[in-house]
Amino acid sequence: MSQEIRQQYEEVVRNYRHTFENPAGEHYAGRKMSMFREALPAPSPSMRLLEVGTADGIFTKRFVALGYRVVGLDFASAQLQWAAAENPHQQFVQADGQSLPFDEGAFDGIVSMCTLRYFKTPDRALAEFMRCLKPGGVLIVDVPNLFCPFYWGVDTILDHIFGVPHPAYTRTFTREGIEGAFASAGFTAVRAKHLLLTYRYFPNWLFQITKAAEGIIEPLPVLRRLGALIICSGRKPRN
Repeated sequence: MSQEIRQQYEEVVRNYRHTFENPAGEHYAGRKMSMFREALPAPSPSMRLLEVGTADGIFTKRFVALGYRVVGLDFASAQLQWAAAENPHQQFVQADGQSLPFDEGAFDGIVSMCTLRYFKTPDRALAEFMRCLKPGGVLIVDVPNLFCPFYWGVDTILDHIFGVPHPAYTRTFTREGIEGAFASAGFTAVRAKHLLLTYRYFPNWLFQITKAAEGIIEPLPVLRRLGALIICSGRKPRN
C-alpha cells in the first residue's frame, strides 16, 4: 500500500468513525455484514478470523458480537489504536496486507472490506490470503464496481458537498474481473454479488430516499450491475 493511503487513514480516523454513527452509516454497515455472514462458516470458539484492513474496529466489533475470534490487521497505527480500544480481547497487528506476518494455514476465514482496491498488486494479496487460510477456509472481500456511476467522479463531488476527505481510490473492478482473480489465485466455489449501497455520509432525509431506491433497483438484474460494491467469496481447496 502507498504511503499516501497510509497517511490518509492515519489522519481521518475520527472522521471515519463518525460516518457510521448515523442512519445511513448503520444501514451501510448492516447490509455489508449480512452479505459477509452469508459466506462465512458459523462461528465457534476455535475458529480464527483474520480481518485485513480492520481500520478502527467498527466491523471487528460486529464480527466479535457474532462469536468470531478476530485478528485485526491494518497499515495505519492510529486506526489500530481505536480498534484495540473498542475490542480489548482481540489481537491487532500493524502490517501490509500484501505480506501477511502469519504462518501458512493460520486462519479459518479471512475478510477484507474495501481494502483490496488500495493494493498495488491485488494478485499478490490474494496469494497471501490463500497461503494463510486453512484448507477449506473462506475468503470474502468487497471492491468498488467499475460500472457504478458513483465512481465516475460523482464520489468526488459528493465528498466535496459533504465535507469529506476524498479517499485515494486506486482501482475499481468488474464482477468478472474479481471472480477471475480469485480463480487465478486457486480459490474454488467463487461467487460474486453486486450490492447497491447508500452513501454513508448522507444526511437522514437523503438516506431515506436512497434507501427506498435500493429496494426498487437492486432486484432488477440489469440495474443491479450498477451497484456500488461487488462482494466476492471463495474457498481454499481441501487438497
